[in-house]
Amino acid sequence: KYANSRGYMLVSVSYRPVPRTNIDGQINDVARAIKWTRSNISKYGGNPKKIVIMGHSAGAHLVSMIGAKKLGGRLRGIIANDVQAYDMVAYASIRGGIDGVYLRAFGSNPANWIKWSPVTYVRRSSGFPPFMVMDSNSHRPRRAIVSLAFAKELKRKGTRVTIFNGRRYSHGSIATQIGKSPEVTKAMDRFLRAAYR
Repeated sequence: KYANSRGYMLVSVSYRPVPRTNIDGQINDVARAIKWTRSNISKYGGNPKKIVIMGHSAGAHLVSMIGAKKLGGRLRGIIANDVQAYDMVAYASIRGGIDGVYLRAFGSNPANWIKWSPVTYVRRSSGFPPFMVMDSNSHRPRRAIVSLAFAKELKRKGTRVTIFNGRRYSHGSIATQIGKSPEVTKAMDRFLRAAYR
């Protein structure tokens, strides 16, 4: 509803879950979907030159990896909605290790934490699309610390970054309130209007 009411075309993308594949496989799934969209969207009335990618939670990690590794072709913007996996070494340091879904996805080898952290690639390059980095009130202050550090690194490389402090939202509601909450909606509207200029 949010996208349609503003004249945007929304393409919903799926990817294989862990353990059917690993994070590299998931990144490739998303990159293939972006490539397909760019090749086919004009058939449906969309503009292949005006692609913004957005993800929530694990999806936010994947779109950040796509952007940081420059695997999505020319993108107008990236909306990373509420994830803690921008820098898994920092995450593990704050938490004293990793467990649960993070351990299942990233494993226990710190080399993989580095390989699958978007900040790794931001530190090595520049020329990234504009980013909107959103963080919720869940697991604060850790979530905010990791998100703001990633945003700061992007800015240091000359990236236009919009930060959305979602302290009034949970991990779930920061996504479900898009198009409903005036605060979230206005922030996203501003970012997208600038991206599509």
